[in-house]
Amino acid sequence: MPSNNACVIRIETMPGKFALEQLRSAKIELENILMEYLNDNSIGRLFHHFALSCRHLHPQRGNSCVYQRNPWQLNEMGYMSVVELPHIGNDFHVSHIFSTLSRIHKTGCTMKVIDRFGRFPTRFASHVWVWGKRPEDVDEAVGILNDANKQHTQNWSWKHTFGFGASAQKMLTRPN
Repeated sequence: MPSNNACVIRIETMPGKFALEQLRSAKIELENILMEYLNDNSIGRLFHHFALSCRHLHPQRGNSCVYQRNPWQLNEMGYMSVVELPHIGNDFHVSHIFSTLSRIHKTGCTMKVIDRFGRFPTRFASHVWVWGKRPEDVDEAVGILNDANKQHTQNWSWKHTFGFGASAQKMLTRPN
C-alpha cells in the first residue's frame, strides 16, 4: 500500500489480443509525459526503472541490463543499465570511473556519468548510465564499472584507515 504522499498511476487495458500493445503504448505515453518534467539527464534512470518494473513489456534482459528505447534517441532500441557510484563519507566518488573509459569503449558501450541532480559529471556524481546494442556488452561494461567501484572503495578505505594505499595493502596482506 502506497504512503499518503505517494502518487500511484494505474494503467488498465481490456483483455484481448491487443492488451499488451495498449499497455506498451500507455507506458510510452507516460514516459513521454514525464520527460517533459525531468532534467534531460535524469531520463536514463527513469527509462531503466520503467523497463525493470515492466517485465512483460521488457522480457529481453542480460544479467544486469534491460532492453528499452534510448531516452536520448527515442527511435533507437538497445540494452541499458545503471551502476551506482560509491558514497563514502559525505561524497559520491566518481574520478576512478574515468580510468575505465578505454575499456568501456572496447565493449561497444557508451556511458553517461550523472550526479544526483541529473547533471553531467561533477564530483558529486551518483550513478553511471550504460547503453549498448548487445546485452553481453552492457553486462561486461557493468562488470568493469563494478570492479572499479570495488577497487576504489578498498583503496580509499585502506588509505583513510591506515594512511596508505593499495600497494602497501598488498605488502601487508601478502602471505609469507
